[in-house]
Amino acid sequence: MIIHSYFRCLAALATGWGIMLSADAAITVKCTPDHADHLYRSSEPVRLTFAADDDGRPLPRHPICYTLRQEDGLTAGGEIITGPDGTAVLTTALQQPGFLILATTAPDGQRTSLTGIGCEPEKIAIDAHRPADFDQFWEKQLRLLEEVPLQELAAIPVEVEPGYRPQVEAFDVKVSAYGERPVSGYLSMPKDARPGSLPAFVWFHGAGVHSSTINADIAAQGLLAFNVNAHGIENGRDKAYYQELDSGELQNYFLSGRTDRERYYFRNMFLRVVRALEYLKSRPEWDGKNLIVFGGSQGGAQALVAAALDRDVNYCFAQVPWMCNFRGAETGCHIPEWPGFLPPPDDPDYAAACRTLPYYDMINFAGRIGCHTEITVGFVDEVCCPSGVYAMFNALRSREKTIFPVPSEGHGDSIIYVKGVEQMLAVLKKLQETEPAP
Repeated sequence: MIIHSYFRCLAALATGWGIMLSADAAITVKCTPDHADHLYRSSEPVRLTFAADDDGRPLPRHPICYTLRQEDGLTAGGEIITGPDGTAVLTTALQQPGFLILATTAPDGQRTSLTGIGCEPEKIAIDAHRPADFDQFWEKQLRLLEEVPLQELAAIPVEVEPGYRPQVEAFDVKVSAYGERPVSGYLSMPKDARPGSLPAFVWFHGAGVHSSTINADIAAQGLLAFNVNAHGIENGRDKAYYQELDSGELQNYFLSGRTDRERYYFRNMFLRVVRALEYLKSRPEWDGKNLIVFGGSQGGAQALVAAALDRDVNYCFAQVPWMCNFRGAETGCHIPEWPGFLPPPDDPDYAAACRTLPYYDMINFAGRIGCHTEITVGFVDEVCCPSGVYAMFNALRSREKTIFPVPSEGHGDSIIYVKGVEQMLAVLKKLQETEPAP
């Protein structure tokens, strides 16, 4: 049980660094925990120093309004007031593994900032209800994919950005796959690449309905780059095409078929992931040893699936990966992920969804992943919750695995993605330095 002083001190943390919290733009409130990473051990003292100032001058008796939400949904709130010198120090202890999301609101009620704090995330329970036949189920799905001959259905040349045209060529590609839709995406590579000369790179897309993009910048670094459409739909179409799909056939696709493991929407998406890798490995330009997968959110889930189902993947970069620990919220392990994959217990689909979703949980895929894997996580991410991401990370069997936490960033904040791209580019640079030029 978390004591009230725990709520109070963590609420102070919610002010963040340099966040404007007053109607007067010159007034700022800053809070500094004694651990810069916002991570603590159970029962370890947590010392928080926060200060209010008005254009650099200490601001005494300054109110800070807050709300705090635990991962079991319990919310508390209140007001903290600074002391005569404009500062205050609170010391408390975190009592259990997990995360808290804190919201601090300006006195005028117009602005809210978020931040988070974690306790022993390496001890977060793995509670994914792994089916006994999880591996057998996916081996069966891969056999279904094998029955569809690998065939390039189209490879239409497309223009790249002017700055890359002298060195990069790109194609709008379609490849045969299991199900109604093919693999579709943009394939980019250096012009006149020699056979066996290029590491392969796959970029998987986040949630939504949209076109693939052309990774000419990645190809220019000497890679065979495939930007894969999550849905196998047409690329390069006008906005109305994607809006029509989003509001029609693909509306709420992430819930479609969730009561049947053989019919869940992500079954075919994940099989397209595998077929995309098979296609790249069939290309004469592939160097035969480097297969890199990358994506954020839904794309992060696809990258993890790629690493789990294809042992040739040797680098996996998953930024704030989606679909982690679906049922953890049942035991208060984390806030339910958007968009509520698991229906309420009184819903008639609840029991069937509970049987289906574990076959698509990234925690259960993580146990099959042995390659170099790097993860980013935001402590205030309410779409891909940090406890779920850490539970997945804890389940990875990779010997080389790293997680990069961002304490005050949410799902759409750029810092998370910048960090992930930086790590990916560092690996690409390393490959570039060790591989012969194409």
